[in-house]
Amino acid sequence: MFPYVVYISQGNWYLLNISKQYDSLLIGKKIVEINGLPTSEVEQLLIDFTFAENKINQQFDVLDLRLYNNPHYLKQIGVIKQKFESLKLKFGDSTKLELSLVSTDKEIKVYNVLVKSNPITRYRNETYRFQLYKEENFGYLQFNRAHDKIDILDGLESYVKPWLQPIARAYVKKQFKKEKPSKAIASFYNPKHPIFNEFVWALVDSLNDAKVENLIVDLRHNPGGNTNLGIQLMYVVTDKDTLKNFSEYVFTSAIYKTYFREEYQGLIKKYPKGIPQRDLLLTNSGEDLFSVV
Repeated sequence: MFPYVVYISQGNWYLLNISKQYDSLLIGKKIVEINGLPTSEVEQLLIDFTFAENKINQQFDVLDLRLYNNPHYLKQIGVIKQKFESLKLKFGDSTKLELSLVSTDKEIKVYNVLVKSNPITRYRNETYRFQLYKEENFGYLQFNRAHDKIDILDGLESYVKPWLQPIARAYVKKQFKKEKPSKAIASFYNPKHPIFNEFVWALVDSLNDAKVENLIVDLRHNPGGNTNLGIQLMYVVTDKDTLKNFSEYVFTSAIYKTYFREEYQGLIKKYPKGIPQRDLLLTNSGEDLFSVV
């Protein structure tokens, strides 16, 4: 592999770390080209090897699977022609770096880069969490994943084969009773606040009781989930009986076509000449998304 680590933010690639045999002053610089190809083009070519639901998830896969420093993938997309060819990075300030392959990640000795985390916004491995800062007059909601108990049970119909659904339903209900659920649902379920709607109403009540007027919603770590949770959040932070004039989009990935067949059939009717692939498509506009019953 090539001994470097990148970070993708707002569509830009940055050098996050590098082997100690290279200049540490390059860390943090924006990468604009890899072997003469714009990073945006390299990213799109690598995304084709992922099976993710949307652009954010696709970028996570490119990073997590280390597709960008694997010579097999880079050769496949034409960034390098031969497996043992070097990799040339060009940065935004026109500086350049040529990287040589190493045979194993054990050979990579990167710099000890200290990234200080903010005590308030530091990432916590929970689906969602809220903290009130009365003196500073704001509340902070870290909304990491749009899943809860209701969503998990409803989602079984989409993600589990019909004959397995009774077994899966019994399994997750058993996990709901545990203080620490299994790893299979731990990333989707918050045992402290199992139902998002109840959690978010308690959030608003705490803001009102403390007479705090500002709410920060941190979505930086949220790759997606059930849009109903987002709609519930929008509803409770307004003073309206209905939410109108919101537009909803879907990303036409292979995942969407496979697991949301009924919705995909609706797109076929809406786009008779062919559904644009790997694109955001408008599904509704100006409709009531949520109303009081």
